[in-house]
This record gives sequence, C-alpha cells and structure tokens, in this order.
Amino acid sequence: SGKIQSVAGGMRDVATKVDKAVARLKEVESKEDQLLRYDDKLAKMYTGLMESARDAGAKLQDVVSSIANAPPTEKGPASRVSTSVVKKIRDIGDLLDEAQADVYKEEWLTLKVYPSVFRAFLPLMEYYEKEAFSDGVGDKYVNAATRDSLSFYRMQMSVNLDRLSKAIENQKVREVEEAFAKTSLSYDRFLKAGDLYQGYDPVTSTTVFFKNISDDQLRYTPLALQQPQIRDEVLVLQGPDKGKVGRIIWLGRENGDDLDSKVLSAVVKLEPNPVLGSSKSGGVREVKAYPYKWLVMTRGSNESYIQDLVLATLAAIVSCTVTYPLETVKARVQSNLPLIPPEGPQALFRGVELNVLREAP
Repeated sequence: SGKIQSVAGGMRDVATKVDKAVARLKEVESKEDQLLRYDDKLAKMYTGLMESARDAGAKLQDVVSSIANAPPTEKGPASRVSTSVVKKIRDIGDLLDEAQADVYKEEWLTLKVYPSVFRAFLPLMEYYEKEAFSDGVGDKYVNAATRDSLSFYRMQMSVNLDRLSKAIENQKVREVEEAFAKTSLSYDRFLKAGDLYQGYDPVTSTTVFFKNISDDQLRYTPLALQQPQIRDEVLVLQGPDKGKVGRIIWLGRENGDDLDSKVLSAVVKLEPNPVLGSSKSGGVREVKAYPYKWLVMTRGSNESYIQDLVLATLAAIVSCTVTYPLETVKARVQSNLPLIPPEGPQALFRGVELNVLREAP
C-alpha cells in the first residue's frame, strides 16, 4: 500500500506538472494567436494602403494625361477661330524646317512638292485674318489695320512661293535660298501680326543680360577675320537680340544680285524658343532681318584655339618687323657704326626672318 501511495503521489505530481505545462502551452499559443492576428492586421493595413496608393496614382496619371492631351486654351484673336485652323497655320513652321533641310541637301524631287503644299495653307491664313479680326469684336480701326497687315504678308508669301516654285524647277540653288528665306520671313511676320504665337516672351531686349559683360568674353569670330555667309551659324552681337544664335538663310546686298556688292542685311532663322510655343524642333524659330554688321560667326573651342594661335602669330610678326630695325640701329650706335649701313636702309632688316621664327608661337 505504501508503494501504491507513493506511485499515486508521483502520478499526482506528474498530473500537476502536465496541467501546468498545458496551461503554459495554452498561454504561449494564445500569445502566438495574438501575434498572428496582429500581423494579419498589419498586412491588411499595408495591402489597403498600397491599393489606395495605386488608385491615387492611377487617378493622378489620368489627370496628367488629360492635361497633356487637352488642347491648349487659346487667348486673344486666336480664340475667335477654330483651333484646327490655328494649329494648321502654326504647323507651317515645321514644314519650313523640313524644306530648309531639303534645300541644303538639294533634294530637287522632294522640293517640288513644297510650293503647292504651302499654297494650300493660304486660304486658311485668309480665313484667319477675316475671322480673328472682324469688326464685330474689339476696336474696328485696329482690326482693319491688322487685317491689312496680315493680307500684305500673306500676299508676300504667295509671291515668294511662285518664285520658289520657278527656282526649284530651274534647280538654281541661290534663287531657291532667296525665295525660301523671303517666304519664311513673310510667314513669321504673319504670325507676329496675327498674335499666333502660343506663348509670350517677356524679355523684349537681352542687352540687360550683357550689361557687365564685354564682347571679348563672348565666343565668336570677328568680322575682320571672317565674314558670315548664307548657312553659317551666327551670334547677334548688337541690338535688342544680343546673345541670340541663329543661322543665316539669306543676305541682302546693296546691288541685289551682284555678289561683289556690299552686304547690308541678313535674314536669320534663330534657334528654337520654347517660350513662344512648341514645334518638332523644340520651340518656335523666329525669322528676323538684321543689319549685317550686327552679326558675327560663332566658333567652337577648337576654332578658338586656332584663331588665337593665328592672331598671336600675326602679332609676333608685326612686332618683330617693327622693332627689329630699331634694335639694329641701337646695336650699330653702340658699335660706333653709321646709323644707316652702306647697303641702304633695307639692310636694317637683315636677319629679321630668323627673329620672327624665334618669336612666333
């Protein structure tokens, strides 16, 4: 009986320990369940936040897309005319850029297409000048004057297109360049007179940006060294457009077709200006006529090095040529010799060649 009691007591102890172990296990399981439930809640919260973010991102993308694809809101005279008409008139600029590239490559077959294509836009331009500046809106006297200006530039463009067509037919590059430049100039003036630029550039003069900058700090080739020609890239060095860069598309001479006569003006197609509007080239490319003396050729770093080398060499040659005879006279005086050698004054320059070679960079 004693053993039975001992065994029974041991069993009770084991049962107690088992009960405690089970209680602890339940407690651990309860905590694990709580942790799992907490993790589930966090996961659900994270998933919800991600879905909300995706929804917000999708909505934002839709808004941005709608803004990007929405037609720009027109203001001023352009708002009185169909947006399709306004857009097609502005698209002429891209076609002129393409035509210019074909002119430079002398793609005669392709060039034959352009005159008729540009003529197809003339009725739209005439429609715009009548509708955007009708007497029913605004000051009728201002509108009448604007219509006259637009009509003048449109007719100029029509005349120059006829010249362009004939020049292309005859495959005369110089005449093609002249007609193309004058067509481009007439078109740009039509845009300005008709307030057809999409944007407005508040900077009416760039000279304020160069107030404390001397011309020597700008990179260009002086006119004395090289005069810019048609197709050359130039820098505007004077006037309200100082600092702007463009390409010469035509030169106006004193005696017209006489290539030896003095150049008075130049038609320049400026680099794209995104402030004025958009285009395939990245912005509106204004076409302006400048006095020729306002323009100088641009140059890169290699050209700058070569030009500086040439100028330094010329300076050394002039300096040596002028000072060498003085040094010769000085040496003769110190040697108690006559100032002028018996051979004559030209003998004072004897050996100047070697001195120039030594001094030149």
